[in-house]
Amino acid sequence: MVLSSLRSFTCLDYYESAETIAGNAAIQPFFAYPIQMSALDIKTRGGASRFAVRLQPRASTNEIAGLQGSALRIRVTAPPVDGAANDALVALIAKTLGVAKRDVTIAGGASSRNKIVEVAGVGPEAILELAG
Repeated sequence: MVLSSLRSFTCLDYYESAETIAGNAAIQPFFAYPIQMSALDIKTRGGASRFAVRLQPRASTNEIAGLQGSALRIRVTAPPVDGAANDALVALIAKTLGVAKRDVTIAGGASSRNKIVEVAGVGPEAILELAG
């Protein structure tokens, strides 16, 4: 099952007929300005949820900084040496979601900034709250 908090779209893609508003047949934009929205895709299977993470090591603070594209942007102070940044990522997600570190695993991208993280025992709603 794939759950997305928001779908990517531009509001100018949606139009409403001005006939319903002013009685003529011209088509007017329904929204006056474009809004870009991104989606955090969360895949659930067997009680575990997977989602994409964009990790920034050597940051000034450990924090979840919102969305970057379709990934959750996370900053950690640990350097990307000997798995220290991955350990900090797992610890931050576990602490934020209130689960044990053993329930958080890096399912893909262990040596990349773009990762797939799997959290056991947590529903997609809790992960969507991380994105803010």
